[in-house]
Formats: sequence, C-alpha cells, structure tokens
Amino acid sequence: MLSLTLVACHGTEVAGNAPETYVDVYVSAKAIQCEYSGDSAEKTAKVLIDADVAVRTSQCASMTDVMFPAVCGGGSGEINIHTIATGDLPKAKAAGFAPVSELRAGKTKGYATGDCSGRGVRTDSSI
Repeated sequence: MLSLTLVACHGTEVAGNAPETYVDVYVSAKAIQCEYSGDSAEKTAKVLIDADVAVRTSQCASMTDVMFPAVCGGGSGEINIHTIATGDLPKAKAAGFAPVSELRAGKTKGYATGDCSGRGVRTDSSI
C-alpha cells in the first residue's frame, strides 16, 4: 500500500546551503460521470514515484472556471494535485502532469481542493 506523508509547509526549505523549492502539479483523475469517481491521489502519486519523482503532499481537487456538460459517460473536472521538488518538474511533465499554474483563470487559481474519500469507486453497476 502506498503511503503519503502530508506536510503543512510549502514553498522553500533549506537543506544545507541550498534552498529547495516546490511546485504543485496536477493530472486528471479520469472521472466519468455516473460511472467512475476518478483515480485516487495515491494512484496518481504512484505514477510520479514510478517516474522517479518524490511526492511531498497529495490532494484531490476540482477544476473551477471550466464547464462540463452533465451527462452520464462524460468527463468531469476532477484532478489530483501533488507537491514535488521544482527540479523534478520535467520528469513530472513527461509523465503527463502539468503545473497547477496552468489552471489559473484571471484572478482565481483555477481549482478548489476537496475530499478524496470517494475516489476510485465505480458507480455504474453494469461495469
């Protein structure tokens, strides 16, 4: 089972003489309306870990400022956000992740964090 450590601080830490900076990256949770609640944060963190990217924190979120038609089988704005070292950003991008700064829309950050407890659940009994 994958274990993630959640840390309250974010931004810069000093390790020796060099400060280490962090960036939040996101990936779609691949949720499908009426069928699948989306990949868990642990599942998408494992993708980063398999790409040799250390994950500091993980959280579930939904994109804001984006509309999705309410239709069974359609996509949704569910995403998973992970905090990683800034130096690992190229590896994260190669694994399909993007910086959350790309979600910004005007003065909003482009997403809202939420509860992860329902992720990874199939909701359509015919699957």
